[in-house]
Parts: sequence; C-alpha cells; structure tokens
Amino acid sequence: MQNLVYSDKFQDRKNSLQLSITLVSFQDTKGIFILYAPQFDLSGYGKNQEEARASFQIALDDLVSYTLSKGTFESVLQELGWKRVVSKNKKWRAPQMNELIKKRAYLSEIFNNYTVTTFQEKIGIPQYA
Repeated sequence: MQNLVYSDKFQDRKNSLQLSITLVSFQDTKGIFILYAPQFDLSGYGKNQEEARASFQIALDDLVSYTLSKGTFESVLQELGWKRVVSKNKKWRAPQMNELIKKRAYLSEIFNNYTVTTFQEKIGIPQYA
C-alpha cells in the first residue's frame, strides 16, 4: 500500500515532515467502507477500500492545504492532541489511541461495534516556515 502524501503541488518526499498516524478501516452497517484517522479526526469513505482511501486523501489534502495557507497547521495539530518533540526538524508525536478513546466516545463505539483493521502509516507534509 502506498504511503499517503499531501499532494497539492508537492511531490518532494525527501524534504517533507513525516507524521506517523494510525488508520482505522471498517465497513459500516450499510456496506460503506470507511478509512478513519483518529489523530486527525478525519475520514474518507467509498464503495470499496480504494474509494475510501481516495476520499481520505482528498480530505487530508484539503485539511493540510487550508491550514498551511492560513498559518494554522501547528495550532490545529495541537488542538488535535499532537505534541511537539524538541528537535530542529519540527517533529511531532501523535496522540496515543487510549488518549483519543477517552476524549471521543464515538471512537470506542467504532471499536466496539465494527470489525476494524488498524495500521500505521506515514504521511508527508511539506516543510513549513
């Protein structure tokens, strides 16, 4: 499976900020495939896993594009529970899943009511000033 990369006019993976996230994949009661990233509180959906992934990529692109253009990328990460790791490479630590489950009742409902697959993935975000 190919790693996600913020794609709006950006293809340089070497000079990107790499963030590691957990993705949760499941199928709802109507048969819709959902790909959810709890650390971003962001999801995509479709008739199959490929459509869900493409939909998620669009949602990710929109979030990153908007927050970078408004200069709010870091504050949005902090609101979502991300912590800055002290380094000159501007690295971030994603909130832990147990922290997110405590804050978001619907996340525990997903794990309790659906068969889920979780996996780690790195996403590339362009370096920002």
